[in-house]
Amino acid sequence: MKDIREILTLSEDYLAKHKIASPKVNAEWIISDSLNIKRLDLYLQHDRPLNEGELSAVRERLQRCAAHEPVQYICGSTSFYGLEIFVGPGVLIPRPETECLIDTAVKLINEGQKLLDLCTGSACIPIAIQEQKKQTLNIVACDIEKAALSYAEKNIDHNKSQNIDLIECDLFSSIPKDIKFDLITSNPPYVSENERKEMGLDVLKHEPASALFADDDGMAIIIEIAQQSPAYMDTDAHILMEIGAQQGPKCLDLFKSLNYRNVEILKDYSSRDRILKAQRPL
Repeated sequence: MKDIREILTLSEDYLAKHKIASPKVNAEWIISDSLNIKRLDLYLQHDRPLNEGELSAVRERLQRCAAHEPVQYICGSTSFYGLEIFVGPGVLIPRPETECLIDTAVKLINEGQKLLDLCTGSACIPIAIQEQKKQTLNIVACDIEKAALSYAEKNIDHNKSQNIDLIECDLFSSIPKDIKFDLITSNPPYVSENERKEMGLDVLKHEPASALFADDDGMAIIIEIAQQSPAYMDTDAHILMEIGAQQGPKCLDLFKSLNYRNVEILKDYSSRDRILKAQRPL
């Protein structure tokens, strides 16, 4: 019988042969999830033999990964800001760079205030912010896709998040205009069609295109949000939006042209332009 150490080596080699990025990390993730143990335990229990049922489960998941299915979909969840977020077909997988938005949001909003999250997807953004604010915020989160909202509802329940109302709508179309929010957040579609050739097959084949791509060189949804947001913002409210690494200058010009105050571009952990921060026009 093969032990964990041998299976780790064979799995990494198999994924590398199929040109899967980060083959060691993906192999660790698949094996630990298949065995229902922590990744650290793979090395603490390296000489543990695997029975045929366990080997079969690992093989099946490795084959899916080799076919470019995202490992997060295979395992059913991912980690975001220290929380378990369920994901699968029809919902965007949260990325580490989006955690930069959370870092800034928790500094801008106070307990008891109102938050609107557009294009919420898995609801990872409102769930993480609400967790940091001790479940005291009043949050509205919306998305146009039913599949994404089903995961959002599941994640809200799983993380015991409170006071998050989900709305199925296209941006502001069903948001009551009599509510003024203290913070608007969004990770909208912002990838241009020109970037498609640079993206991995795991993303292109499996993640929803509607959550990734936007017209006008990736700016269409950003422009729409920028134009409509002031009507839903309290006087001193802020907006935080994730953007593409090359979109900083365009976003600065856009928000300044709409008379937003204190417009700036914040960088992610890799020092790339990533978050648009601005305050409501007077």
